[in-house]
Amino acid sequence: MKSSFGIGVAVLLLLAGHQIACAQTPPFLFQWGGQGIGPGQLDGPHDLAIDSFGNVYVADTRNFRIQKFTSEGTYLLEWGGFGSDPGKFWYPFGIAIDAAGDVYVADLINHRIQKFTASGVFVRTWGIQGEAPGEFNGPYDVAIGADGSVYVADEENHRVQRFDSDGKFISQFGVDGPGQLLLPTSIAIDASGRVFVADQLLNQITVFDQDGNFLARWGAPGQLIIPSGIAIVGSSLYEADPNTSRVQKFTLDGTFLLQWGTLGTGPGQFNSPAGVAVTPAGRVYVADQSDHRIQVFDDSPVAVEARSWGAVKAKYR
Repeated sequence: MKSSFGIGVAVLLLLAGHQIACAQTPPFLFQWGGQGIGPGQLDGPHDLAIDSFGNVYVADTRNFRIQKFTSEGTYLLEWGGFGSDPGKFWYPFGIAIDAAGDVYVADLINHRIQKFTASGVFVRTWGIQGEAPGEFNGPYDVAIGADGSVYVADEENHRVQRFDSDGKFISQFGVDGPGQLLLPTSIAIDASGRVFVADQLLNQITVFDQDGNFLARWGAPGQLIIPSGIAIVGSSLYEADPNTSRVQKFTLDGTFLLQWGTLGTGPGQFNSPAGVAVTPAGRVYVADQSDHRIQVFDDSPVAVEARSWGAVKAKYR
């Protein structure tokens, strides 16, 4: 029989919550996809975004299209196709949704940003290949600020560019100084407007204010290995680490919280996870790129607490 002292310690640890909760892998919920060209099938999905209704938009990269699903993975519609005409894509890599529900796509090899309605109707495009303000060399990701500003990870130009929602150039940053970027690949913006940029050569996250002033840089050796997609919800940053087949979670100052995933095709395993999106309730969607699927996990406080409590009960039964 376990002593009441031992049980009391366990309960106190549970109530403290943070240390136990952070050690728990978010439960796997479901998945959808599979390699192919049909509706709902995927080929190398690189990024995804969630609108205010919970619908999931997937950059189906090697199918040169955007697909839209319900929060449970039911196929709704698609648009795109290979090409350089308006509404066509040559490797759609990054995707973001603004407060009005409009969809922005980083069209990598076409060196442009395209904007659509939520139903896929083309609105506008901007950008050509080059190094001047408003030009791109491999736009890798796109993110939307609270004021509607559009931030673009201009990868091969080693910078982030900021535009208004109509594509008018505002500013650029990360080109020199302490916040210099080498290979920016993903952008996420927190509630205060800070801009977090994942850099695949630095293996770090660089933080700027909304005007591009350098604030901080973090990522201890081995924490981030060629980071791909990042997403922020509340006080947490989630990162898809394709080269280690895992997803990691940090505080916004870079404190490691948890990780999950190994190389494989089973539930909760990954093969080059490239993009991640998280709902305010803590549902985590991962673009499992080389497994050609979307996997969904529950990182809500209720799910983590339930799993932690189950572990304590098993240990002290």
